Formats: sequence, C-alpha cells, structure tokens
Amino acid sequence: MERQDPEILTLLETKANVDFNPPKTMAGVTKSCLLTKSAGGFIVLSTLLTCLYRLSLTSSSPLGIIDLFSIVGTRIFWDAQELAIHSRWFHGNKDHRAFSMFKWHDKRHDLPYYHLAVEPLKVAVVWWMAVFSLSKLSVSLLGVHPSIAATCLATYQASVITYSFMHDIVHTRVPLRGWLKRAKEFHIKHHISPAHHLNLGVHNIGILMKTDSYETRLSRAGLTVSE
Repeated sequence: MERQDPEILTLLETKANVDFNPPKTMAGVTKSCLLTKSAGGFIVLSTLLTCLYRLSLTSSSPLGIIDLFSIVGTRIFWDAQELAIHSRWFHGNKDHRAFSMFKWHDKRHDLPYYHLAVEPLKVAVVWWMAVFSLSKLSVSLLGVHPSIAATCLATYQASVITYSFMHDIVHTRVPLRGWLKRAKEFHIKHHISPAHHLNLGVHNIGILMKTDSYETRLSRAGLTVSE
C-alpha cells in the first residue's frame, strides 16, 4: 500500500473508515485506541463513569461474590456474543461474506491486512445507548439490583475496550509476544479463511464450537497437515 498514489490511499481510508499508517509501538497503539480515536475515548469515559457509579453504591451494596459472578457471566456473554455476531452477521452469507447491512465488514477483509479501523463516534454512542437501555430495563422490569447492573455494564464496556485494543494491535507490525502473538497469528488465519478463528484472544469457544481451523486442531494433537 505504501506505493499507492496518496490520493487513492486517502480515498480508500475515507470510504472504508480505516488508517493505513498504524502506530509502530505498543504505546502508540494504546494511545490511538483509547485516547486519539473519538469512539475509543467515549467508551473509556463511559466505563470510568460506570465504575464510579458502582463504587458510589458500595455503602449499601458492598462489592462481593455476586459482583464476581456478574463479571464472569458478562465476560462469557461477551465472548459468545462476539462469536454469534461475527459468524452469523459478518460471515454468514454466501462464501462467508457479510449480509447487506454489514458490507463494511467485507471491505475490511478485502483491504490489505495492516490497517486500523476508525469507527465513527456515532457507532459507539448508538451501541452504548442500546446496552445502557438493556441495563436499565433489567433493573426496572427484571428487578436486578442497580449495583449488579452497574457491574455488568462496566464489565461489558471494559470488554469493548479490550476487544478494540486487541483488534488494533493485531493489525499492526508491532512486535508481539506470548498470548498477543498467538492472537495475531489466529486473526491472520481468520482473514485468510473467514469461517475460522472468529473470536479475538479467547479460543476456548472456537474449540467448543469447532470454528478453529483444521490445521490448529492437528497442531494441538501434535500432528501436521502432511501427517
């Protein structure tokens, strides 16, 4: 992409909401994801406010085991939701392409791998409003205690931040180690074969639902494709 005409690059970046010049350091990616991008800054701020609200309730509802269960349950829900949305909406159409209203996801797969998604602020706001509304409904209709609803909401928002950061870092050339390096290897495989490795970072669900690749299953068994 570096050899392309700058005007063509600008046009592609504008049409697909991407940046072809991602940061080259971990600190740069962190700053870009959490602070520079307006959507990222909005999510970070909303998460901090939710955490402060939960802490304000500790006098009447101290942090305890129920909060721990809420955090674990919300994290499991996030991973299941990620797999469901990614597999059904983004890759559930013919040839593992996206359905009509999610064609922007196809653009991301068609572009060169090393780019960052630049989500518009309105996307983050609309998503947050939907999740916040569900949280309010759980209190008013289901009788969930506000402190537990706040814990779940904060965990969900933190999951969004984690996902956003991981998706950014695996699309850069920043040298990675351990878990992040493995996540990048799987995500590259996902771009090559969109039906596989649909979760970022968490692969237990992929193993359970058999969405990890045949090559990966052989590797876990200590075998190779040739064998």
